Amino acid sequence: MKNFLEYFYNIKIDNINKHNNFYEFIYQRNKYKLYINEFIPNPTLTYNISKSLKYNSLISEIILNKDNNIITTYNNNYYILLKLSINETKKITLKEISNLANKLYVEN
Repeated sequence: MKNFLEYFYNIKIDNINKHNNFYEFIYQRNKYKLYINEFIPNPTLTYNISKSLKYNSLISEIILNKDNNIITTYNNNYYILLKLSINETKKITLKEISNLANKLYVEN
């Protein structure tokens, strides 16, 4: 899995932990999860929302692979990499939600 991360995401790590349906690791002081065969009904919309919300540290960020794809297919499995956002002190304001809704409305 280390070679997979290096090849598809240019991430070099020493330690990785495997769980049931994901791998977990730390890279440059950030926590990541690499999900295996996790179904997402609309990956592009999910990615766009992730990208919009990451600037406010509200949710985790989907990381694109070297080919700028959301989903990486390898050995009959597909993978999605998330950079986790852990910000327990962040309070979501109505203004932030409104700005996000306006941004998503304009993009669609």
